[in-house]
Amino acid sequence: MRLLNRVTFRESWQHKRKSIALALRQKIQGVSLSQLRNSIQYMTASRAAHIAALVAAAYFLGAQFGFSLRFPSSPLSVIWPPNAILLAAFLLTPTRMWWPILLAVLPAHVIVEFQNGVDFWTILGLYVTNCGQALLGAAGIRFVFGESHRLDSLRRIVVFGLCAAFAAPFIVSFLDTAVSVLTNWEMRNQFALHWEERFVSNVLTILILSPVILVVADRWRDWLPLATPRRCVEAAALTISVMAVGALVFATDVIAITGQSAFLFLPLPFLIWAAVRFGIGGTSLSLLGLVLLSTGWNTAAAQGPFVAPTPATSVLALQLFLISLSAPMLLLAVLIEERNRTAAQLRRSQQQYRDLVETQTELICRYRPDGTLTFVNEAYCRYFGATREELLGRKFFDLLPLDASKRSQQALDRFARNLSTVSDEHTVVLPDETTGWQHWTEYPIFGPDDTFVEIQAIGRDITERKRAEQEVMRLAGHLLRAQEDERRHIARELHDGTAQTLTGIEFALGRLYKGLLDETMDRAKAIQLVAEGRELAADAVQGIRSLSYLLHPPELEHIGLAEAIQAYADGFTRRSGIAVAVEAPHDFPRLNQDAEIALFRVVTECLTNALRHSDSKRARIRLSAHLGCAAVRVRDYGQGMDPGAARPVDEDSVALSVGIPGMRQRMLEFGGRLSIRTGAGGTQITAILPAHYSPASHALDVNALDPETLDAGVTLSEAR
Repeated sequence: MRLLNRVTFRESWQHKRKSIALALRQKIQGVSLSQLRNSIQYMTASRAAHIAALVAAAYFLGAQFGFSLRFPSSPLSVIWPPNAILLAAFLLTPTRMWWPILLAVLPAHVIVEFQNGVDFWTILGLYVTNCGQALLGAAGIRFVFGESHRLDSLRRIVVFGLCAAFAAPFIVSFLDTAVSVLTNWEMRNQFALHWEERFVSNVLTILILSPVILVVADRWRDWLPLATPRRCVEAAALTISVMAVGALVFATDVIAITGQSAFLFLPLPFLIWAAVRFGIGGTSLSLLGLVLLSTGWNTAAAQGPFVAPTPATSVLALQLFLISLSAPMLLLAVLIEERNRTAAQLRRSQQQYRDLVETQTELICRYRPDGTLTFVNEAYCRYFGATREELLGRKFFDLLPLDASKRSQQALDRFARNLSTVSDEHTVVLPDETTGWQHWTEYPIFGPDDTFVEIQAIGRDITERKRAEQEVMRLAGHLLRAQEDERRHIARELHDGTAQTLTGIEFALGRLYKGLLDETMDRAKAIQLVAEGRELAADAVQGIRSLSYLLHPPELEHIGLAEAIQAYADGFTRRSGIAVAVEAPHDFPRLNQDAEIALFRVVTECLTNALRHSDSKRARIRLSAHLGCAAVRVRDYGQGMDPGAARPVDEDSVALSVGIPGMRQRMLEFGGRLSIRTGAGGTQITAILPAHYSPASHALDVNALDPETLDAGVTLSEAR
């Protein structure tokens, strides 16, 4: 029973194994046929075919060159270029190109191996190992870095060395040696020795030849702009020096004659020269030259510092020396390239930072905790009217007024005790000896060891803002005074007019009440008192209406500026006895409501001044529109006013806080202007506003108005 179960299990396992094998074979065949079909289609493209043919030709030449670098009585070459050529080709081309390359190099491999006496099975086995090493190394590098293959950083060169120059040769050399031993191309009893020789040879080949191919393929376009005459002369000098030193060390018996092994290190200074001045490209080419000199002379003449009793020992000694020389030099070269690249990036960043700082309109500076300036930008220099050399090394306190300097020193002491971002405003002394205002924001700057070393400050000129704030405060004061004067005016009108009239009404009603209470007043007297009260009440109503009209004439909203001025002039004539004539064109435009009120106030103020101060018996008001502007001219024919009272410098005068300065300020608010002419023949005041101006739109700047042109326009309108 146990035997039957064993037989059944064996048959079941064999059937299952055959099924799995068949499925895997079909899958592999399907994938292989699909990939082969895609590769053949890709190879039909001209560019792909050219690349594959180029790699095949390079492989053939590299193999021929490798066979020529064998030591006498040794089947091994010091370096084997085909592996490095395949690795570089795989890294430089997309993965879909790998199959065409493998197919293209197969005939080249077969031909060159047959020519050098290698049997058929060894040829096939070596083809597999050569391609396998290149594929394994390329796959490892692609796995880490993707499509990028540039050897421009320490990490990249280390990964390249581990994957392509160590791991892939280490693994494939076992298979490579096994192929040679099994096909009787090498001795069966020396497997470890032959593995060591092949491994070291593959490592040396990848380290020397692959970087040359990769760097030249990647950077030859970058080298062309740098090929200046001076650079070419330096490259030629380096080449001659490396060749001369290599010939001295490897092509002569100078070491055997002198007994000084230190001559082996003569190439080091020139390799360092190549690493410092030409990077990994120059270092790789220099190493390749040394390798060719050393291997070529030792293999051809069987002379030099590495000639030993057996060929294997000579090959191994030479290879180990070249590896020990190449690996650190490649690392040094890439480290120097990284340092130079980092320094260049730092210089670019510094230049960008400097350009950014220098083109700013803000004032930017740096200073030490004691206030000594260490950096100032161009805007800072322009602001203070000094050169950078005059400002650097100087304490910024010297640029401030005495009180601001003391306050800034105290603020700096507080800042040093409590490091944080702070803002401050203070006065400064400008080059024209005037005082300005600045707003500064300070940031602490720390050194590498987190110690407080400097302060960076960014400032902006706020002189105009401060002056505007002062102007606003001044205008606010004017407004408050104007309000108080307006209230006093209303109070005076109510006290002197309406209140007196109401007092008369109260007195008449009191007499009437007393007479009716005592029954001593006859009917005629009572009627007289009632009539007087009605007359006084009518006067009070009229006074209130006049005052209300002055505060806000209703005609402005309904009939326009010209009709409102005409109605006011008629009432003013009745009240004051001054004959006022109004002249206005029939097509005088409607203005913004606020602008019409402003012009109306100018008219009322001018007539009030004429009544109080000019002793004029007549006045004239003329309205006109010209050049897109509306103008109102008020003229009296009295004794005139003091010319100094009309100047803008007297705007702060309390007596004129509502009069001339108030009218001028109203005009400025609406983008207009006020002009005054006075003399013995009377006073003429002209108010001009843009016809379509509104405070929100700022359609016309007051500075754009030409007083002479506008006055001429008014005169032309009058002449019509």
